Amino acid sequence: MDLLFTPAKLGTCELKNRIVRSATNEHLSDEKGQVTPLWADTLIELAKNEVGLVITGHFCVDKMQRADAGQPVLDETTDESLLRRACDGVHRYGGKLFFQLSHSGIKGVESVNGAPPKHPEDFTREELDRLVEQFAFAVKKCKESGADGVQVHNAHGYLLSNFLNPEENLRTDEYGGSLENRFRLIERILRAVRAACGADFPMIVKADSNGCGDLPALLQLYECCGVDGAEVSGIDFNRRAGQKTPFYLDALICEPDFAAKLKSGAQDGSKCLACNGCCTIYRKRFVRCVQHQDEIEQFKTIPW
Repeated sequence: MDLLFTPAKLGTCELKNRIVRSATNEHLSDEKGQVTPLWADTLIELAKNEVGLVITGHFCVDKMQRADAGQPVLDETTDESLLRRACDGVHRYGGKLFFQLSHSGIKGVESVNGAPPKHPEDFTREELDRLVEQFAFAVKKCKESGADGVQVHNAHGYLLSNFLNPEENLRTDEYGGSLENRFRLIERILRAVRAACGADFPMIVKADSNGCGDLPALLQLYECCGVDGAEVSGIDFNRRAGQKTPFYLDALICEPDFAAKLKSGAQDGSKCLACNGCCTIYRKRFVRCVQHQDEIEQFKTIPW
């Protein structure tokens, strides 16, 4: 417990403790993919309750390829004032904020985007060039808005995970086949991020532990691209409902103030049921956890 609340360092980023809120889609954008004041305040609440590093839910770098109607977009249309609101609020409580960037790939939803999802083989070389530019633009906007770092999403069946997965990447050119070839697009994106924001801006990745065929080799490739850390996840977490073990840290959706309760000694365990209901409950009512009452009431008094 003492170690949990001691400072740590991630790249050049000084963290007040070792508690991280792993990226979780907040589903709090509007129908056009613009973030909302409630999105910002949800992140600020975590920092207020002792979370040292908050990683946002995934932003799509292409507004035509969102994974669901609540996923935000980070492009030239994004309202920077709300990005700054989140960054400033998290910093006010001594926390740090990383933005997670993604492209939905085969998980794109046609009814949301008005366009079919894109598989690795659907991209022309010119479109891959454009994708690299979109990631670089998005991370530059994050830095300009006051973010402390970025996480590039390479997991959970989204596009960069699709490129790494030999069962999903059917390309026969230099972007398919061997792991090095399947990694080529990711390498270009990571190097473009570094070029856009410099060596002192922390860059981490989220990586599948079971989707590329050779995790140690993949981690070495990330290291060669200068990433500051890799969060190892998996592509099968939706099938693990009911397993109340820390295969992923699950407390902070159920209880955003869990870390504060832990620090004060008021609580020593999470109320999370590990039911995975958080993956679907938001589609039925305005909550993120099946144990929550309707949450909109608590935000009615917030002066937007």
